[in-house]
Amino acid sequence: MLMLQSERGLPAGLGEISEALGIELLISADMADAQDKFLAAQPGILLLPALFASQPTLPLIQTCLKQAPECQAIMLVERDQMNEAAEAMRAGILDCLFLPFSAERLAKTLAGVLKRLGVKVSAASLERACSTTALPPDPEGAGRKQGGSTPAVPGHGDCIEGSSPATLRLKAEIEAAARTRLPLVLQGEAGSGKSHCAALIHAESGHTDAPFHKLDCAALSPETLPAGLGDPGERATYFLDELTDLSPRLQARLLRLISDEGLPRARLIAAISQDPLEAIASGALRRDLYYRLCVSQIRVPPLRARGADILLIAREKLRRFSLLEGARLEDFSPAAEKLLLACPWPGNIRQLQNVCRNLVLTHGPGGARVVEPHMLPEEVTASAPAPARTEGGEFPIHLFRGQSLAEIERRVIEAVIAEHDGSLTRAARILEVAPSTLYRKRAQWARDDSQKG
Repeated sequence: MLMLQSERGLPAGLGEISEALGIELLISADMADAQDKFLAAQPGILLLPALFASQPTLPLIQTCLKQAPECQAIMLVERDQMNEAAEAMRAGILDCLFLPFSAERLAKTLAGVLKRLGVKVSAASLERACSTTALPPDPEGAGRKQGGSTPAVPGHGDCIEGSSPATLRLKAEIEAAARTRLPLVLQGEAGSGKSHCAALIHAESGHTDAPFHKLDCAALSPETLPAGLGDPGERATYFLDELTDLSPRLQARLLRLISDEGLPRARLIAAISQDPLEAIASGALRRDLYYRLCVSQIRVPPLRARGADILLIAREKLRRFSLLEGARLEDFSPAAEKLLLACPWPGNIRQLQNVCRNLVLTHGPGGARVVEPHMLPEEVTASAPAPARTEGGEFPIHLFRGQSLAEIERRVIEAVIAEHDGSLTRAARILEVAPSTLYRKRAQWARDDSQKG
């Protein structure tokens, strides 16, 4: 592995991690030397900062990948270098590590690269690499424990899986949110991964000894509201799932408990699926409570806005469910992948997860290894692109056979929104309706999907 050392120096623990994983480490102090060493040694891994001496390292990456296409490049990225990260991902690098990161994150990333290169990594080697001294806390004192690594959150990584610009932005925002304990609002469609994001923020904050409480706002009552919300000694994270489902009485009570800086020691993270201003206008959400909670905000992107990340998430879920069920199903054919990318995924990650689970349960027992188009459910195949008219000029009514008018309307609206990169404003202009109409319809669909689930 070739490492280009930036002004920050080498990541702490890099030598120990490399040794534990059996990686030979080469160090370069400038880009010219790095290129010479790369051409001479042809390493399988390239680790370098996004900028070196204020100059982008992307040209160096492109030169190296042109010489050795099988090489895997990893970029170390500051939080204000999102544009450099996105450009590098489009150019073909494998992953970005946002600074500061834990030793465990670095070890698992390098182990994953070795597996991609066909190098077997034993469980003992990975455990030894992960147990090295973690990277020191960031200079702003983000509240991370000295020497502590970022705790893993099983099953919660899907919301930041991938390398699309939308996913990279979400990763950076989650890591930034973990550096404070101020109130936070997560806004996104139902099933997009808001609860997973909340759990990751809590985990990455470093307060592993503090509990994480997920509260279903629809089920809360004055009697079931946790007493710790008003306890100045409570150091926990309270996640309010679907804030608009909280009764007016409880919204008023919660407002009285929260100061402008949030709770005394505990942290509040609230999730909302519909547009907050729409919810305020309809009376479902108190304006003063929303702005008390919305000290910062993260917009969780819908699945359809994440491009090829859809395939990465789908494969991971397919393999995970196959492992649980003892099945061999682990990939999608190119034709099936096109259908996955064409689907608008109104239920987002939750819907994709259910599709993958059903595929394993239905086709796994037969020994299939690859998902073909005929194995996908109609909710996915129905979104396949088709000409608006047949050669004879007749409308292809078969595409909508068996669907109600409401289902057809939803399908058309979601297709137009997806075509315009998730922008409801542009979609409303095309459909010649007010944007508020689309917000209301999507909020109702989210409620309907929640009841079905």
